[in-house]
Amino acid sequence: MKKRRSAVWFVLLFSLLCVESGAAQSSDASANAPYWYTLEQGKQLFRGGDYGNALLKFQDAKQQRKELYNSFREKLIRFLSRPDLLPLGDALDKVEGYVAFKKIDEGQKILPQLFRIFPKDSLKNSCKEALAQLITIQAYPEAEYWIGEIFRVEGELNLAIDQYKLAYSLKELLEVPDFSLQILYRLSDLYLIKKQYLDMENSLTAIVQQDSLWTDTDKTYMRTIMFRTLDENGIDRFLTLYRYDNGLMEQAHRRLGIYYYTTGRHPRAVEHLAFAFLIQTTTLIESLQQRQFDYTFTNFKDLLSTIAKKPELIDYVKHVEYYRTLYYLGAALYAVGVQSTAMEVWKNLENQSEAGEWRDRSISQIRRPHVEAVQEKP
Repeated sequence: MKKRRSAVWFVLLFSLLCVESGAAQSSDASANAPYWYTLEQGKQLFRGGDYGNALLKFQDAKQQRKELYNSFREKLIRFLSRPDLLPLGDALDKVEGYVAFKKIDEGQKILPQLFRIFPKDSLKNSCKEALAQLITIQAYPEAEYWIGEIFRVEGELNLAIDQYKLAYSLKELLEVPDFSLQILYRLSDLYLIKKQYLDMENSLTAIVQQDSLWTDTDKTYMRTIMFRTLDENGIDRFLTLYRYDNGLMEQAHRRLGIYYYTTGRHPRAVEHLAFAFLIQTTTLIESLQQRQFDYTFTNFKDLLSTIAKKPELIDYVKHVEYYRTLYYLGAALYAVGVQSTAMEVWKNLENQSEAGEWRDRSISQIRRPHVEAVQEKP
């Protein structure tokens, strides 16, 4: 590991020195490739464990994107500096109208290119704004993230965190906006390893803040009714009435819920664990419906029995820590005084040999229910 890490550091130092000196050159294979293709090449190298060459590709991708948009910006500056355009000032619509009226060939090529890069209304009818945005867009958050991945696998966690934070600060430039969630999840993973629990909580909270059912004020009544149904009518009624399939949010709700329970914040734990449980169970029910067209949810006990017979669903159950989520949902409900639903949860787990530790702990809770001790550092 030490030799490989040294190699990666050498490649990073060499590439940075080359860029600063103006001597960096892309490899022959990627010299004329688009920046996104170079990034994909880097990902393949990374997944194959060739971290040094992957890092070079990620640096190349950053440089290619920078050069692409900087070149276009310089072209736009030259065009806007034409003597016949200068009197038009900063108003982009005037420039566009003049180009159309005079049929200026250069302008008829460059302005449509500009509007393909940026929506016209985002430029605020300003040539200066267009030039400013052509500087901003030169950054490449995906490449910054993948450089962070190299630092992570090499054990340089502080450097990885810095890269992820940089990538997240550029989230408005992400080609796939939801990738910002992946960045936050990575940050939360590293903060957990480093026992920076407040930072971990903040990263996960930033994720669930993008969950519309969780945050939208016009859905407050819906959330209230959902939680009340679970508290007063139990799991069967809860799952009969509600479905929620926002899988991107599942892990954040689950981890926050367990974290809040273990640190004694039980009401918040119930809410997050209920969301995680509903997302997980919705995914399982929908998977059963895809495989068996006439499947209909009847009750939670039968659902658990059906899941246990479906190997293709067991992997998902393990991946999302379904039984662990269910146990802590019961524990959090008990802690806030909802004893009947808590017992319902644990009794369902009692019959699931596949639940392992969480079955055993549920049996213990049924015999002697209690609120687990608070852990300041879970």
